[in-house]
Amino acid sequence: MASVIVHAVYVTAFVALYFIPSIIAFYRAKPSRFRIAFLNLLTGWTTIGWLAAFVWACV
Repeated sequence: MASVIVHAVYVTAFVALYFIPSIIAFYRAKPSRFRIAFLNLLTGWTTIGWLAAFVWACV
């Protein structure tokens, strides 16, 4: 049972970190927040795609 909880915590943390650029874009109410979220969803698994979405959300 404990391993299921630990696994759930890891998955939740991974998903939260994966979508950090989207979360930042929506929190800042960026006009291009849906484009950032789309980029993050499709290319966030690559380092370059995630960094591009992150920089776009922060700028």
